[in-house]
Amino acid sequence: MKIGIYTAYDASTVLGKEGLGRYLGSLVRGFTASGHEVTVACPQWSEETVRALLLDFQIDPGRVHLLISDKIPVVARLYLLRRKKKRREGRGRLRLLLRACWKQCKAVGKKILTITNPLVFALVAFLAGGAGLVTGVVAIPLALVIGLLLFLCKKLGELLRRRLGAKADKVRRALSKKRRDAHIKITTLLTESVCRHLVDLINASEAQDVWFVPALFWPEIHNIQGTRVVCAPDLVTALFPGQFAQDPYHIPATRRCVRTLEQETYFVTYCDYLRDSLLRRKYKKEETITIPHANNDMAPYITIDAKEEVRLNAQKSFTTAFARGVLEGLRGKAVLTNGAYFSTLSMKHLRYVFYASQCRPHKNMLSLVRAYEELLRRRYCGVKLLLTADLGRPENKEIADYILAHRLQYDILCCPNLTVQELAAAYHCAELVVNPTLYEGGFPFTFGEGMSVGAPSVMSDIPQTREVVEAFGLADEMLFDPYDWRAMAERIEYGLENRAALYEQQLPLYHAMAERTAQVVAGEYVAAFEYFIEKDRANG
Repeated sequence: MKIGIYTAYDASTVLGKEGLGRYLGSLVRGFTASGHEVTVACPQWSEETVRALLLDFQIDPGRVHLLISDKIPVVARLYLLRRKKKRREGRGRLRLLLRACWKQCKAVGKKILTITNPLVFALVAFLAGGAGLVTGVVAIPLALVIGLLLFLCKKLGELLRRRLGAKADKVRRALSKKRRDAHIKITTLLTESVCRHLVDLINASEAQDVWFVPALFWPEIHNIQGTRVVCAPDLVTALFPGQFAQDPYHIPATRRCVRTLEQETYFVTYCDYLRDSLLRRKYKKEETITIPHANNDMAPYITIDAKEEVRLNAQKSFTTAFARGVLEGLRGKAVLTNGAYFSTLSMKHLRYVFYASQCRPHKNMLSLVRAYEELLRRRYCGVKLLLTADLGRPENKEIADYILAHRLQYDILCCPNLTVQELAAAYHCAELVVNPTLYEGGFPFTFGEGMSVGAPSVMSDIPQTREVVEAFGLADEMLFDPYDWRAMAERIEYGLENRAALYEQQLPLYHAMAERTAQVVAGEYVAAFEYFIEKDRANG
C-alpha cells in the first residue's frame, strides 16, 4: 500500500521530543517493516526534524520518500532567520564580550607572571603603573558623570511612573494586547498559506492510496484528492477552556481543530472513551475506529550486551550502572535548581519519583508539586521529584514561583530536552513513575515506558486510564483522583512503600501491552485504511 503522511508542524516543533512525534516514528517503522511505501509531506523547515526522527527510530531513509514544500512566505523565512540568529547569539552579546575580555586578561596576567628578565618586568610594571594613573585621572571622573546621569534618568522614570500611574499601565496593556493579537493573526495566515502550498504539492505529485493526518491542526487537508484518514488524539483545549484561557494562541488552534472535525469523514482515535464521547456523540462521526497505542519499549536504549555466561542478575546490574552513568549528564540540563547544590548530587544513589511530560495546563503539574510537598514535609518520604518540564519558561511562572516560595528547588529537579537514552535511563532508575494528567488522548505512554525498564506506575483516575486498568483489577492499587493532591500524595506513598509488589501486579497489564508492537499496530492502521478506502469507493 502507498501511504502518505501529512505533517505541517511549525518550525519550533522537534518531533523526537513530542509524544505524537515519537508515536508517528513508531508507526512509520511499522509501515516500512511490513513492506508498505511511505511518503511524508512536510514544509521545508521540518525536513531536518523528520530526518532526525527516522534516524532515531532506526528507519532506513531510503524506505521513506520526503515530499518537501519549499514555498514558504518571505515573512516566514525572515522569522526563521531571526530565530536562528537569536540561537547563535546565545545568552547575550554583552556576556560573551565580557567573557572574552576576561579570558584575554587572564592570558596577559599569566604571561606577566612568567617574565624572567628583571628589566623587562620593571618596564612592564612601570607601563602598568602609568596606565593605572591615566585610568584614574580620566576614567574615574567619567564613570562618576555616567553614574550621575543614570541615577537622574532612573529618578525621572520613577517620577513619570508615579504621575501617569494606572493610566500608563492601561495604555501599555492595550498596546501589548494589540501587538499580540496582530502576531496571532499573522501567524495564522502564514500557517494557512504553508498548508495550502503543501496540499497543492501533494495533489500535483504521485497519487497515494491513502493520506494519513496524525493531528487535527490542519483543516486545509480537506482539499487533498483521494481518501483522507485523520487521527483525533483529543480536543483538550475545548474541554478545559479555563486552564488554556491565559494563552490566546490556543483559541485559533482550537478553531482549526474543530474545522477539521466538522469537515472530515474518516477518523482514527486511541481509546473508546474518546471515540464515543467526542467523535460520535458530539460531532456525529460514525466512521471512527479505535486503535490503542503501540507499546513504547525503552529497554533497547539502555540494555548492555553481556556475554552468555553472565547471569541475568549481573546483566541487570550492568544495565543499572550504565543508566546511572547516563543520568550524570543531566546536571548540565537542570533548570530552576540551585546549580551548586545539584552539582554535588550523586546520581548513583539518588532516589526519585519521575514524571516525563511537558508543562501544559491539563498535565496538572501544580497539583503534583503540592502532592510532593506533602510527601516531603509531612509524610517524610526521602525522595526527589524529577521532571522533564522546563519550569524556567515564562508561561510556567506560577509553578516555578510556588516551588521557590516553598523552598522546593533543592528537591524538585527539572531536566528538559532529554535524549531518548537519557529518558530511558531516568525511567529505569526511578523509584516510581507518576502521571497526574487530567486528560489524555488514550492510555498514557508513561506506563509502558516505565514498565519496560522496571519502574511501576501510579496515575490519575480518568476514563482513558480506567477503561484499561479496570480489566486487570488494578484500579485501587494504581489510580488516584487527579483533583485531590492529598489523594495523589497518598497513592505515591503507597507505590513507594510497595514498589516490588506493585511492579509484579502490573506485569500482566504490561505483557498485554507489550504484544502491541509497532508492526502489529501498523497492521491495524493498514486494515483501517483499507476499510476507509472501500467506503470511499462505495460512496462514489
